[in-house]
Amino acid sequence: MTKISTCLVALSLGLLLASCGGSGNSNPTPSVSPRTQLLTTPKWRISGISQALTFNGQTITTNAYAGVSSCRKDDFGKFNVDKTVVTDEGATKCSSSAPQSKTGTWSFNTAETEITVVDPNPTPGSIGNATAEILQMTATNMQLRTTTTQTQAGYPITVVLTTDYIAL
Repeated sequence: MTKISTCLVALSLGLLLASCGGSGNSNPTPSVSPRTQLLTTPKWRISGISQALTFNGQTITTNAYAGVSSCRKDDFGKFNVDKTVVTDEGATKCSSSAPQSKTGTWSFNTAETEITVVDPNPTPGSIGNATAEILQMTATNMQLRTTTTQTQAGYPITVVLTTDYIAL
């Protein structure tokens, strides 16, 4: 009798385990690249911004994060596997009439060395529309660089922003 009970328990356990996972799952987890996994797992908050402005052969580097208003320093973004990104005002909103969160989209280039973020309704202080070079991406830190060149009075002005993010 105990031999039959042991076999039934083993068979039941086997059926239970088989029904809980494996290829029979009707909602499989989408396969994502390691870089997508790193980007989409945490929420991200800006922790530093360095600005290098080059004009007429001279480069001036400043701490642009020092000029960010305190109500912006608690904002964060959440990148999702479905290629959406949600930015949130955090606990302190700069304007009570502003929405608490906004949704945009994101994509990598083919080599996953650049990320493009698009906000369909950009406003001051929002996601904006930008493509950035990924300098570093780990489970806890991300560093992006954007480069913009404009011409003023016939002279090129290049602004390089290096933005550091921490995972929340």
